[in-house]
Amino acid sequence: MQSFKGLNIPADILGVLEEEGFENPSPVQLSVIPSALRGESVMAQSPTGSGKTLSYIVPILSRIDPSLPRLQALVVVPIRELARQVVFFFEPFLKKMEGIRLQEYTGNTDREEEAAWLSKYQPQIAVGTPGRLLDLINEGLLKLKDVKTVVLDEADMLLDMGFFEEAGAILEAAGPTQVLVFSATLKEHLKSALAKYVRADLRYEGGKEKTAGEVRHHLVDVRHQDRNVAAVRLLKAKRPYLALVFVNKKEEAGPLYTKIKEAGFSAVSYTGDLSERERRRTMRLIREGEYQVVVGSDLLSRGIDLPDVDFVLSLDLPSDSDFYYHRAGRTGRFGKDGDSYVFYDLGEEEKAKVLLEAGVPFDFFTLKGENLVSDPKGLTGKKRRFKPEVDSDQGRELSIVKARMNSKEVKPGYKKKKKLALEKVRAKYRRKAIKAAVRRNAYGKKSGGK
Repeated sequence: MQSFKGLNIPADILGVLEEEGFENPSPVQLSVIPSALRGESVMAQSPTGSGKTLSYIVPILSRIDPSLPRLQALVVVPIRELARQVVFFFEPFLKKMEGIRLQEYTGNTDREEEAAWLSKYQPQIAVGTPGRLLDLINEGLLKLKDVKTVVLDEADMLLDMGFFEEAGAILEAAGPTQVLVFSATLKEHLKSALAKYVRADLRYEGGKEKTAGEVRHHLVDVRHQDRNVAAVRLLKAKRPYLALVFVNKKEEAGPLYTKIKEAGFSAVSYTGDLSERERRRTMRLIREGEYQVVVGSDLLSRGIDLPDVDFVLSLDLPSDSDFYYHRAGRTGRFGKDGDSYVFYDLGEEEKAKVLLEAGVPFDFFTLKGENLVSDPKGLTGKKRRFKPEVDSDQGRELSIVKARMNSKEVKPGYKKKKKLALEKVRAKYRRKAIKAAVRRNAYGKKSGGK
């Protein structure tokens, strides 16, 4: 197996790689780093957790001139959480490499302070979000004349979130330079958008899989259970080292977090409602092993690297199947094993089939109490029980009767009285349906006699 030593990487960078435990390059690193070291432009698609970040950090640092106090590399990311993470990856190298300054620029940074600093100094490396970086460039505060490399990280996310116009403007402002594009997916519309700006010397596509091969995928039929309760039961059954539990809406995170916390797990909620300071503190504590369970929205699913995650749970199937890949990709990173569980119920089979047809190798389980039981029938054995259409007024009256009866103190004969009250409502609407049918038939006979 090829080692990093065979990739012509400078000795000081090799030393840090060894200290950080990176012995052998991943497939994307093995393919991309040599080309990037030669100054070539690259377009790379590889599953989450496959080592894309180091694939550009190593070449950037190898080509930086520490004696030149000018901006030489620009890393464009879609969200500030990713900017913070990229800086986190750079930090061990910068501690060992004197004379290299890196600055982070996002919409949450102090503009006056940035302007004052940039008027005197320029970082050799800038990491930031498209809008903030473009503002600094247009204001003449970030100067691009010495830039050697521009990186578009999570390019599919840049496009999906509507940031590609700003990213394109940054590339145009930088002029002819090395461009390194990294993405978990390279769909045709993304390739078309990139074609205007990137003429890649190397196009690397790391297979059709969208998550690392070490991820095991599981569909869990919850059988009408409350999903917050079901989540606690599954966590108790599996006892993960570090679990990420995803909800489709951030409003759902709070009640789930409370339920998990009450069950005795060390847990935290991470959503877009947190302030920048709270996000940084929470992420630091997660990385330090303070929590066993992190409840979050899809803010956590895109590019956030937490190397110890061994368990991912999606409380619901996401409306966009791509979000599933990003969620599942938070585990099974850097060669480690991981499990991705997804809850589903009757009526949600079609969403599951989309992922199955796309090649996700799901196995099937049902959750019975705190036991995860293999379900050999899978989706093929699920037959949805279709009920006849119910008049909406009838549905409302039935609900009112149920609520009224349930609110009363349970006495002898309670069940019989409730049954009779419900049957009375149903009989009323059966008579209504019969009368309507008679009227339709009568109208039809009159029409036919003309």
